[in-house]
Amino acid sequence: GKSKSAINTTVKWDGAPAIFAGIDPSDGKFFVAKKGLFNVNPQMFKSVADIKKDSKLSGELKTKFSIAFTEFSKLGIKSGVYQGDLMFTKGDVGVKVNVYKRWC
Repeated sequence: GKSKSAINTTVKWDGAPAIFAGIDPSDGKFFVAKKGLFNVNPQMFKSVADIKKDSKLSGELKTKFSIAFTEFSKLGIKSGVYQGDLMFTKGDVGVKVNVYKRWC
């Protein structure tokens, strides 16, 4: 379009997977999780070994969750649960991906 005045715009970066990280109040242990955190029986990973054992995660997701667990555990989270999208890991840099544009 055309405008005779300044226009403010924003960009929303959307990554995958969505990762939850925090401290499990039932045992005080650090965890990372996907959306299964909100199941009746919450699914969370409290070690890299837990991630590697999960048969429902693809190899790529096992790698990403393992990196997230290793790095996020260094943040010193003491309480609460945090959520964010993982934008990329070192292995993704330089990989060509399909980008879909959606105009609203």
